[in-house]
Amino acid sequence: MTISGLENLATEMQNPHTNDIDQITTDKLLQLMNREDHRMLESVRNVIPVITQVVEHLAPLVKRGGRLIYLGAGTSGRLGVLDASEIPPTFSAPENQFVGLIAGGDTALRKALESSEDNEMAAAKDLQPLNLNPELDTVLGIASSGRTPYVIGALRYAKSLGCVTVGLSCVHDPEIGKHGLSDFLISPVTGPEVVTGSTRLKAGTATKLVLNMISTATMIKIGKTYGNLMVDLRPTNIKLRERTRNIFKQACGGEYYIVKEGIISKFAASPTDLEENKFIDHILDYSQGNLKLAILVAKRGVDIYEADKMLAKADGNLREALQQSGTREQLPISKMPPTKQFDKYNLCIDILTNEIQVVLFNKRTYIHKQVMIENLGSDLSETIDKCIEEISCNQHFSSNMLESIKVGTVSGLENTILNALFLNYGIDSSRVAILSGQSDLCGLVLTLFNR
Repeated sequence: MTISGLENLATEMQNPHTNDIDQITTDKLLQLMNREDHRMLESVRNVIPVITQVVEHLAPLVKRGGRLIYLGAGTSGRLGVLDASEIPPTFSAPENQFVGLIAGGDTALRKALESSEDNEMAAAKDLQPLNLNPELDTVLGIASSGRTPYVIGALRYAKSLGCVTVGLSCVHDPEIGKHGLSDFLISPVTGPEVVTGSTRLKAGTATKLVLNMISTATMIKIGKTYGNLMVDLRPTNIKLRERTRNIFKQACGGEYYIVKEGIISKFAASPTDLEENKFIDHILDYSQGNLKLAILVAKRGVDIYEADKMLAKADGNLREALQQSGTREQLPISKMPPTKQFDKYNLCIDILTNEIQVVLFNKRTYIHKQVMIENLGSDLSETIDKCIEEISCNQHFSSNMLESIKVGTVSGLENTILNALFLNYGIDSSRVAILSGQSDLCGLVLTLFNR
């Protein structure tokens, strides 16, 4: 593809409102940039009908496990990677369900590799390892100019496999909207930039807004929120754990059921009640960190088994689950049977020279995760955290869920392992059995389950 005609693109034209930006005061410059951003918002509003079609296409596929793959170069690629990376912690989506690819690979996220966008063939090479499923997966190509070769190559490859494709550009009549490359074309025409050709400005902001709409609306449509509350939140740090408590309070109101000493009973919260957070944490632990289940237990007075059935019947939609009849709220509290905990889990970690294996298992099932690592010393804590996070289905993970913790490792790493488990999960060293020189615990567990 030649680059002739670039000057005819709106994003490349000189903005008549900003000709003297190098001569005006800082305040006037910033006011001017703000006015240009306001003009850009109208262009996004104009494409909402197409965004609606994209969301309505995506929602049922994502519900079935389908993936959305963002792909772009430069700023466009970075914005796709950003949006994809924020969906799992916000909505507890699987790590690989929203995928962001950028021309030049992950290095290009921090260091500009502008020439990589000219390689049309590289996009197919980047997409091939994903083994795209045309019945479930959608590819979204992002190119402010609408003509980036890397993005065109990605859309062409996706279409050759039969995948549905979405094109996102910020110009009128873009190349990615021609020759059947895009089944859906989203083109907020943002106009000339404050600094001529710098599409990281208005075009970049418009792109971020569109991606926000697509991913967030899709998650809402598949039941990832209760009203505007993030009930599929993954509480992976102190701030998010506190947010989880707050969401629980907002969803349940001032009176709800609590689990105490194996009995479900009513609890009336008071603004000055210092015990409320303790009760909430107890319900979350009892519900294995699943906030939706915790809210069902609290609002309907059912045990976790019944709550799980209600949520499954509602296909994961909390509002629909709460509207189901026949809950224990209709029974006298005195007749409620003692609640039963799910079987507790055992955690086994094997650490080799360049590999970590983690198995989380109980009497009924197991989950296995294997990760290769380059630097055992520096990556160990982060990798253990990532493995546990993934095998616990990206839910709130509590050490109270564990019956035993055993670690098989090469010698010399004992303190590093204990520090990682304590800092990340509050697991005291007294609960951990370190077996130095033995690193096939996970293999033994898998053998037993697969016999």
